Amino acid sequence: FQTHPELLEEQLHAIFLAAKNRPIKVMFPMVSSVDEFIQTKSFAQKVAQKYQIDISNLLFGIMIEVPSVLFLLEAFNEIVDFYSIGTNDLTQYLFAIERTHPSLKTDELSPAVFNAIQMILGNATKPVSICGELASNEDAIAKLLHLGIENISVSPKMIAQTKETIRHA
Repeated sequence: FQTHPELLEEQLHAIFLAAKNRPIKVMFPMVSSVDEFIQTKSFAQKVAQKYQIDISNLLFGIMIEVPSVLFLLEAFNEIVDFYSIGTNDLTQYLFAIERTHPSLKTDELSPAVFNAIQMILGNATKPVSICGELASNEDAIAKLLHLGIENISVSPKMIAQTKETIRHA
């Protein structure tokens, strides 16, 4: 938010207006430190105050995409309302590989990825969901369920296949 605060303000204002006092979740991506989340949430609260909008019913969370968060979960547990594991970026950063590079490839089914997910689930005290390609990967779903993942987010075209895979997992 520090490079383009006007854009974030506009987006948050739109979210707050659209919420119309309904409970919704606001998730910040690419958070790498506790201070970063605190500053961004504080910015959101100031936007709400500026426009005189009550956001007491909103939940604030983070996408877990940056590996540093794995080692800060105890502190994040104190300040976030929820987590979503962004498996595409988390996998990319765990392996330090650019996902779109023509010859370098990540292995989203690597034990390292599942160990990271298990670490998150074992240390998070707030609800955890998962999104990204792994969430709809037929070879991963049973393992994700076994680890304790209860909420997944998949692209609309993958919903039917994912439901079918879960039924047979």
